[in-house]
Amino acid sequence: VRGTFTGIDTNGASLAAERTTHVTVVGAEPETIAALVDSDRPWHRPEAWPASAVMQMDSRIEQKLYENGVSILRTSVPEQRYGVVRLGANGPVLAPVVVKGFNMWFMKNTYLHYDEVNEDGSFTAETSMIMSPCIPEVWVNQRCRGVVAYEDGSRIRDFYFQDYNNLGEIKILFFHSSPIATSVCHYTDIYQGDLLIGRCY
Repeated sequence: VRGTFTGIDTNGASLAAERTTHVTVVGAEPETIAALVDSDRPWHRPEAWPASAVMQMDSRIEQKLYENGVSILRTSVPEQRYGVVRLGANGPVLAPVVVKGFNMWFMKNTYLHYDEVNEDGSFTAETSMIMSPCIPEVWVNQRCRGVVAYEDGSRIRDFYFQDYNNLGEIKILFFHSSPIATSVCHYTDIYQGDLLIGRCY
C-alpha cells in the first residue's frame, strides 16, 4: 500500500511525504475433523496455512504434535468440540476448527444372526453397523475375506451417510459358502475423504 502523508513542521510549514507499507494477506479454511471416540486420529496440517499458523483446541481434545505437520487427535465423547487456527500462539484467529466425535459399532457390539442354513452347509447371516451420531463427512469401506461375500455375491462395499436409516443403522447380509466355519470374516475401514481414521471389528 502506497500513500502520501502530510503534516506541519515546527515552523508551521506544510510537509508531504510518500510512504509504502507492505501488507501480507493470510488466511486458513475452516477445518472439520471427524474423530472416532477413543481412537487416535491422524491430522495433517494443510499446506496452504501460513508457516506461523497454529491450531488451538478445546482442552478436552488430546493433541500430540509430530514433525512434518502431522498431529494425533483423540476425543473421548461422541460430541462436537471446537478450536481455532491462530497466526502464532497468541495471534489473531484465522479460522474455526470443529472436531466431530462419533461412535461406530459393528457385529460384536450389535448382533450376528444366522438367517438361513442350506443343505450344503452354506448360510446367510445378518448384522448391523451403527454410527452415532451420523457424520456426513465419514464413509466406510468394507471388504469380505475368505469364502464370505455379500448376499448379491459382491465382496467389497462402500457405505455413505445416506445409507444409514433414521437410527444411524445399516443392515448387512453376508453369505458364507463353506460348512467348515461359522465366522464372517471381513475388514471394516473408516475414512474421512481419502484419510483412514479408524477401523471397526
